[in-house]
Amino acid sequence: MSDNFGKSLGVALISGSLLQGALADATYRTPRAGEAYQTELWSRRVTAPARDRRRVTALDLGVQYIPNGPSSPDILPFGGALLVEDTDNQGEDVLQPFGAVFVWRNPEHGRHRLRGVFSGLYNDVRFNIAPRLLGGAEVVFTFENFNVPFARPEYVEGRRIEAVDLEWQYIRGGLGLGYRRALAPGHQDNALEITLTYEPGFIWFEPDDDTARGFIEPRDTYEGRGHLRLRADALERNLMELPHWGYTAGTDFIYGHRANWREWERRGTRRCSVSPMPRQSGTTSPRASTPWSRAVSLSSTANATV
Repeated sequence: MSDNFGKSLGVALISGSLLQGALADATYRTPRAGEAYQTELWSRRVTAPARDRRRVTALDLGVQYIPNGPSSPDILPFGGALLVEDTDNQGEDVLQPFGAVFVWRNPEHGRHRLRGVFSGLYNDVRFNIAPRLLGGAEVVFTFENFNVPFARPEYVEGRRIEAVDLEWQYIRGGLGLGYRRALAPGHQDNALEITLTYEPGFIWFEPDDDTARGFIEPRDTYEGRGHLRLRADALERNLMELPHWGYTAGTDFIYGHRANWREWERRGTRRCSVSPMPRQSGTTSPRASTPWSRAVSLSSTANATV
């Protein structure tokens, strides 16, 4: 990781001179991701060495600042917020640190790939392997967990509604088949990918000290999902790994069921047939006459750069 950090630092130092070089030279060509590059910065010669983009380990750290944000815990760096009570003051500035380790392994022989995002409380891992006996198809393994040990509130006009505070966590694996084909311009990450996996998991819920006594939390339950995932990446990336030209597109279709599910509500209010399903936009759960529930989620994205 230290080698990658040093190379990234060198890239950051020379990025400020790229525009100057482009204006001064009509034949200038934007350096691509992973390529060696030399330039002059403040009268000094600076070199960015070639970088192996098939093997990346990176530490991503940052801070999110929300001026005049909603009431929120007092945030201390690197998880300190887990130990600090909510001040419940409306309109305070919110400072939220975040961080994760990103791992990418894509050997040149193309027989396996690993992509992982690791932060402890949230982890997302995908491993593809292409045995010769499958004739080009891949076996896909996935793992995802979200285990934040405090309740997540709802807000109305910037103020926390304590009565519906609810903690929910999940963990799920996945196993399936996939197909991958290289796309132009032919870099290691330019490909069309199609995967179909079954993802067994478990979701559990806990009320908070502030949750209303009459609030009925959803049942802890097994959840099984079928997940069709499509990705297309035909981007040419610049020295900073930003899109230079090309396009990307993707979509996810998820069909899931829960083995132990019921409507949830606050007593004395109208019954609600929607059950919280973290990180799934467009999710609906029909009123259940059996202990099984079904849900469908569809999301898509597309980008183009000229």
